[in-house]
Amino acid sequence: MRMPIDLVRGQPTTYLPFQFTKKQYKDYPLLLRQHLWEIHQMVRENIRVTAQRMKANYDKTANYIPFQVGDKGLVVYTFENQRKVSQDHE
Repeated sequence: MRMPIDLVRGQPTTYLPFQFTKKQYKDYPLLLRQHLWEIHQMVRENIRVTAQRMKANYDKTANYIPFQVGDKGLVVYTFENQRKVSQDHE
């Protein structure tokens, strides 16, 4: 496919992330699998870093309220697939 950028920079030799000769066509599935594995690992690392950053940002603004024995609170319990709220809230 020819793109406008190809007119400026020239026709690319290949759109593949790696170069190989005609003799190496049989190696293409292995090379593709290795390349996809590398991409997968990069994406997993980016997700891990992003999750850590999001947790740090959340933790900065979260308010921790410690509860003590005897504090009043809302209790929600299920019994035979019916949700109920306790009346006493204790």
